[in-house]
Amino acid sequence: MTIGTRHITIIAVGTRGDVQPYVALGSALHRAGHQVVIATQAAYRGMVEAQGLDFYPVSAGIHDLGEMPNAQVNTGSNPLLFLRHLNNFLRDLIRQSISDCWQAAQGSDVIIFSGLGFYSGYSVAEKLRVPSIHGSYLPLHPTTRFQMPFMPPLPELLGWLRPAYNRVSYGMVFRGSWYLFRSAFNDARRSALGLPPMPLDIPQAALDREGIPYLYGYSPSLLPKPANWPSRAIVTGYWFLEQTGNQWQPPDDLAAFLAEGSAPVYVGFGSIDDPDQDALTEMVITALRKSGQRGVLLTGRGSLSVRDDLPPTIFQTNFVPHEWLFPQMAAIVHHGGAGVTGYGLRAGVPAVTVPYGVDQPFWAWCIQQVGAGPQPIPRKQLSADNLAYAIHVATTNAAIRERAEQVGARIQQEDGLTQAVEAFEQLVS
Repeated sequence: MTIGTRHITIIAVGTRGDVQPYVALGSALHRAGHQVVIATQAAYRGMVEAQGLDFYPVSAGIHDLGEMPNAQVNTGSNPLLFLRHLNNFLRDLIRQSISDCWQAAQGSDVIIFSGLGFYSGYSVAEKLRVPSIHGSYLPLHPTTRFQMPFMPPLPELLGWLRPAYNRVSYGMVFRGSWYLFRSAFNDARRSALGLPPMPLDIPQAALDREGIPYLYGYSPSLLPKPANWPSRAIVTGYWFLEQTGNQWQPPDDLAAFLAEGSAPVYVGFGSIDDPDQDALTEMVITALRKSGQRGVLLTGRGSLSVRDDLPPTIFQTNFVPHEWLFPQMAAIVHHGGAGVTGYGLRAGVPAVTVPYGVDQPFWAWCIQQVGAGPQPIPRKQLSADNLAYAIHVATTNAAIRERAEQVGARIQQEDGLTQAVEAFEQLVS
């Protein structure tokens, strides 16, 4: 379908993993002939401009509560005082974020906003009187089939309660976050854009009333669309950002390591700041030794520390493209982030997940549900012994390996970005 060029602003804030899928989406829309601006943090300018996209810097937004001054965080045991400081901090931060996004979106025909970009994107689209689309790599429509990604699954003992729990878990998260941000958000809408406050009801209710569409950038092979979701909730498949194509060449030492023995096990936890990096690294080294596996460790990014005493069976690196490395692995040990989950599943390799929190336990649960990996090990329960056992299961269990290969083959046949572009053009035509 040819609809002519649209000027699109994509508002996406958060960590690199939060932003990268939207850069991939923007790149696909740009290739389809549209003009795309990515409004995000200054740290990602290089990633955006490498795709030939326009970039506009915005304040980090509500996700970065780590910017709160220590004097405001250290309020002792007085929760009311903490909430007061938090609300004041958020008011300034959200106001600045909305102002930045307002400038970024001038001349736009359509606004696409991420989950964390909602507070700015929805209001800017309203002020500009242009259509908006909620792009998300997390399922956000209530269903009885699975819980809201920020909520833990019920234990098997309470399985009979699961459908009801799953459905109400969405409202629990939406209402809780809206209670926290509503005052600051409405103040920012009024002061930055001159808009009236949103009603007491949760913002998702407003999106539903207005029929705002959702593009979901994850695989239906991992999480099929529930039958009760509306037609405007479109599960497209993953939005992979291929940063290297077939051009990337490994350094000689990595190439030699991969060639000199059996397929190793990848271990990496992204940019998570583990509370005890050295102990975690030692645990991983011991687990690989006990499981009899070679390993490739992603170090120097917050979770695993750089070591100068590694055995010859372990290789450490601070960067290797997932799309290049993962298909060559025997198993992938990761934290269950949405992005690494997608790349790992597409590679058709079993996963061992060590979720820390947020949405990671949800994706780890999904991997187990489709049979592509053993039971997740929450970070607080991780030990060298249970990690070694999980690696042993992932690398020797024929059923898990076969299932991982089947899911990977299906995802390789999907083209989430093409599906997303086609859906976008149908929605705005």
